[in-house]
Amino acid sequence: MGRKSTAKARMIGVGKKLFHKYGYQDVSIAQICEKAEVRTGSFFHFFSSKESFVQLVIDEYWDEFRSMVVSQLQDLEFSPLKRIMNFFDMCYEFIRRQPVEFDVVVGCPFGN
Repeated sequence: MGRKSTAKARMIGVGKKLFHKYGYQDVSIAQICEKAEVRTGSFFHFFSSKESFVQLVIDEYWDEFRSMVVSQLQDLEFSPLKRIMNFFDMCYEFIRRQPVEFDVVVGCPFGN
């Protein structure tokens, strides 16, 4: 039995970064495939269109964000005020890391 392909995960990871940095309109399927080191045919094997791909990317972002928010706000080890402060600290760290990951502050991944 052959090795399991990581192409889909690589494309999603690349898509998350490219869409976040450049926005939906300024990212092409060719760019995604090039950065993920996959052929265009692989893209269409997993996704029917750029629109279906970006929907999956947004869903992944949302799942990650939601789990981080829930973990911060439901941590009963801390008082309600401290949980809210921890949430804002988490948001601050997310924004603070952006220049390291993207060379610029790119803002909200959902708004791009």
